[in-house]
Amino acid sequence: MDNHNNPTPLSIVIVNYNVAHYLERCLKSLDPSMDVWVVDNASKDESVAKVKKDFPWVNLIESKENLGFSKAINLAVKKSKGEALLLLNPDTELTPHSRQRILKYCTSLHAKAIGFRQVDKHGRFQLSFGFRPNVTNELLRRAVQRRLDRKGHLLGVIIDRVFSRKTSVSWVAGSSLLVGRDAFEKIDGFDENFFLFFEDIDFCLRLAQSGIGILYDPSLTLIHHRGESSKTNAQEAEQAYRRSQRYFWQRHHGVLASSMVGFYQRMRGIHD
Repeated sequence: MDNHNNPTPLSIVIVNYNVAHYLERCLKSLDPSMDVWVVDNASKDESVAKVKKDFPWVNLIESKENLGFSKAINLAVKKSKGEALLLLNPDTELTPHSRQRILKYCTSLHAKAIGFRQVDKHGRFQLSFGFRPNVTNELLRRAVQRRLDRKGHLLGVIIDRVFSRKTSVSWVAGSSLLVGRDAFEKIDGFDENFFLFFEDIDFCLRLAQSGIGILYDPSLTLIHHRGESSKTNAQEAEQAYRRSQRYFWQRHHGVLASSMVGFYQRMRGIHD
């Protein structure tokens, strides 16, 4: 990682792929005085033109190919100057209150990474944190996520109330993740073998292994229009999910676990 002269308190890093409308809303929710970096992963829509025209204060990196999430994040972090890093999805939005709170957090980030409460445009809870993946936890997480995706609003309300205070967790979603540059560089950033999906869980687990605590703080809320980038190429996103799933289980649970995941995928008729 590069060394930086005259670092700023916070750099915001956004990876964009074909979601110009949501990226515009996200950037409008930020302060032009912030050090904001957008990596555009070879979008075919008007994303790049819109950033250049309407947000000249944004540091724009135009990739000629789709680098995926991990490579794009690492690239922008190397170029940015913030002592703290806020990773945001392009389909998220901050409020003035959350902007100020995040800036205050930058002064007390020692030895921890933080994720925040996320809701959809209707204010309904979204799952953005979890505990160390094992077979039981992963099955539970997927069941909860499927229920929430099917408008299981009552379950969301219950989880939101149970986790209404700051809680130490194993991982927080990369759609809104605040981490110190020193912690990011300590583990060499994101594992670029992950193109998309599971990279944030892996990142948090490796942070924890290096002595960095992972904290979920529901006192700060962001709007997240979940999954918009994936919708632009659903088949490619599904394939990336399966590949990342196998790699994740191999990395954290061994070859046998990865083989079992691969067998499960084949039994369901899923192929890359």
